[in-house]
Amino acid sequence: MSTDASILVIRKPGTFDAELRDAGFVVENLELVVSKPLADQSELKQRLQIGYDGIFVTSGVAAAVLAEHFVPRNGNRPIIYVLGRRSFEILENMPAKLAYRPEANTADELITMFGADEFEGKRLLYVRGNRSMNTILERLSGRATVDEVVVYETRAAEPDKDRVANIKKAFASDKFQWVCFFSPSGVEAFMDVFSSIVSNRLKAAAIGTTTAESVREAILDLEFVAERADSREFARGLADHISNG
Repeated sequence: MSTDASILVIRKPGTFDAELRDAGFVVENLELVVSKPLADQSELKQRLQIGYDGIFVTSGVAAAVLAEHFVPRNGNRPIIYVLGRRSFEILENMPAKLAYRPEANTADELITMFGADEFEGKRLLYVRGNRSMNTILERLSGRATVDEVVVYETRAAEPDKDRVANIKKAFASDKFQWVCFFSPSGVEAFMDVFSSIVSNRLKAAAIGTTTAESVREAILDLEFVAERADSREFARGLADHISNG
């Protein structure tokens, strides 16, 4: 199948855009935010010496850091509550029990699927980034003790100036029909660079309800929201929506 739709993906190249290209779409990537593990993971190492009942992981970057540093302590193997397929794939061979619900799109949904009683009286660790949401702390307040440790930083990227200029020209000529977002920080960075020239004919797609809400707040035309927090399913769902919608 081939299509005339051109799509700008606010993310570095990966499985998402590969799926879209395989489906016949013209895709360009532009990485406007980067998430990098902290150089110093001493706080995480110290936290992992504590006998936690459970650990929350809600992103692939956090999962990769945890996988690198996790060692079972004196037979203690905490349950690792995992959000997202990518995180699960990174952690699935760890010497720990994984609690994963593929249908969960947000931390709030993950907690709801297990039920708040699952966490009653437990001591938990949330392995997170500097811009991660506070949903877990808010949902479990008064039920569980939740410690946090920041293991990665999300910040604005520095894309090539000529490439940004070319993409601005493409927007001016309505080359792109779609723009795809994976995080609220990606939406924010996109608007910082392109808000003055984005056409009202541009359609937006987002993965997850939190990112979708950020798109709405940016007053972009949100046309598609992925039902699950999975890049492959996001791509396949969007391709089907564009082709048959």
